[in-house]
Amino acid sequence: MAESEGAEGYMTNNNICTQDEYEQILFGQPISVERNGEIRLGIKCTHDIYAELTIYEARDGAYVPIFTCPAVIGKNGPGKHAEGDTKTPLGTWVIGEAYGINEDPGSLLPYTQVTEDMYWCATGNHGTKYNQLIFRSEEPDEDYSEDEHLIDYPGVYDYFIDLGYNRGCAPYAGNAIFLHVWRNPDHYTGGCVAVSEESMIQILRLLPPGTVVTIY
Repeated sequence: MAESEGAEGYMTNNNICTQDEYEQILFGQPISVERNGEIRLGIKCTHDIYAELTIYEARDGAYVPIFTCPAVIGKNGPGKHAEGDTKTPLGTWVIGEAYGINEDPGSLLPYTQVTEDMYWCATGNHGTKYNQLIFRSEEPDEDYSEDEHLIDYPGVYDYFIDLGYNRGCAPYAGNAIFLHVWRNPDHYTGGCVAVSEESMIQILRLLPPGTVVTIY
């Protein structure tokens, strides 16, 4: 097991309720039947670097799990505070787009195949583009040495989804928080969430644009 801070039994929602109570609030309450067909993604940080990913569909006034798989999170567990803390953020966001070094496997989300030209901005070198996809060809004279050259991560970035964290691009709040392919089921991430390649392909085929994701 990788060295990390234990997450088991932590409190959520400003310590007002336990994780299980929070899960019940998120996915266990009756909902309007008008929401039938709505998809939500829940990522429950279970202990240490481990998590459980579940996709829910609204059916007849309740959220029903339609897909579940194991996942791994950041080296230091959940509760991100700043860039570089190797923690996975807790919270709720609208999911972003999908990307991958491999061809589109049938993603419901808009899918961009990664090329040599693409980086994910991890510094302030590019003005207001922090935590965004950038293209070297657009500003060839800039310094990209500290940005994430996506194509340099085969396997891990064969398929990935922007989870929507820090959409406001606040500097040093954290960047490139993705759902991506894991190295192995016991290998932590730098703050992302990772699953098997098989699960990643299934997830891409199930999540539509506008899906709300909660990490808790």
